[in-house]
Amino acid sequence: MVRKPILPEFYGSVFEGYATNYVHRNFWRVAASALDFEEAMAEACYCYYDCRMRYGRTTNSAAQFMSLFKRALSIWFTDWSNWDTRQRAVLPTKDIEPSISGNATLAAALAHASKELSQVLNLILTAPADLLTDLRRDIKKTVDDDRTQCTKVFNRAVIQAGLPKEMAPKLQQELMELLS
Repeated sequence: MVRKPILPEFYGSVFEGYATNYVHRNFWRVAASALDFEEAMAEACYCYYDCRMRYGRTTNSAAQFMSLFKRALSIWFTDWSNWDTRQRAVLPTKDIEPSISGNATLAAALAHASKELSQVLNLILTAPADLLTDLRRDIKKTVDDDRTQCTKVFNRAVIQAGLPKEMAPKLQQELMELLS
């Protein structure tokens, strides 16, 4: 089936050529709401039709009408992209995970950690889920503030790593110095 153009003066004209080039360059601005390139070209065709109906009789030359069409198409796409931006969902900032640069800063700070501290932190970060569940269950038996609970988790991790329990305060101090 061969499609018959509705506006024969648009198809194959310099107006269609300009619109095709413009849509190719600016499709990214409306890609989230436009279905595809064909839809964007249909909007450009409608823009041409709208200009022809409103201003076709008042323009003095083809160059003047082309200038008017260029301006109208640019404004049309700008309005469409502004609408597209407003319609997109924005994530709340508190739900965004820490950035790579934050993790890189932490990794750089912990690169100078002692072997024992690295061993304890590696255990905490790569612990199996059942070990972490046991740690949480043991800690929740007592009502403490967050700092005390963190200290208890760290102390249990030191013991799980096979290090003497007496090393925990020294390793905590080292960790605080590295992170400050």
